Amino acid sequence: MTTSATSPKVCPNCGVQLPDIPLSLCAYCAMPIGLATEAKSEDGESPNAPRIAKVEGHDQFAEALAFVPPEGPAYTRGGQLQFRGRMMLTLGVSFTVAVVASTVAVDSGFGVGQWILVVLGVLAIAWGVSLHVRGSKVRKEAVAAPLLSRAGLILDRRSETELDGLTGRTTYYFDIELSGGMRGEFAWPGRGAHEDPYPSNLPGVAYTRGKELLQFRHIRV
Repeated sequence: MTTSATSPKVCPNCGVQLPDIPLSLCAYCAMPIGLATEAKSEDGESPNAPRIAKVEGHDQFAEALAFVPPEGPAYTRGGQLQFRGRMMLTLGVSFTVAVVASTVAVDSGFGVGQWILVVLGVLAIAWGVSLHVRGSKVRKEAVAAPLLSRAGLILDRRSETELDGLTGRTTYYFDIELSGGMRGEFAWPGRGAHEDPYPSNLPGVAYTRGKELLQFRHIRV
């Protein structure tokens, strides 16, 4: 194998740390990162290039490129925060309006008890707004990187598990070579026991956003 060692450690476009192999294109945003050449065999071509080319030539490739995968867990969490925020905002407004309306209806004036209820309603409104803003920020960050759909081959994988209360959260990291000789490690948060992680040596189409692997569609070649 022959390589050049002139690639930067961090992509100047998206700021993601690059793998320790020289690349001319960033695997995470597909932007040029220098004059380095990809790892190649003695004949000038990656040993995986012919297999990846077969994926691009497969009759299912065009359909796979048109497919839009569902967003990752972070985007889903953002949506859940937004929903909780809207619910809390609605409850807070409804509660505050009901307290004010009932006080005005009986013409009893605002005593300490009524003011406490109004404050509780306003706090619920503020909490709802805060949750919605947080959810919007999480969703925005989750889709900040462009969605890239490319032919590739899963070379290897590893996993990391973090304890979360009484359960664990596993994230898989896939080393993927993409068309054009690009290569990178992409994170895929585990979806639970109902969905198995992708195996190594799997050809197909990788759908990525930045360093996250949203989905990998297998194309048999």
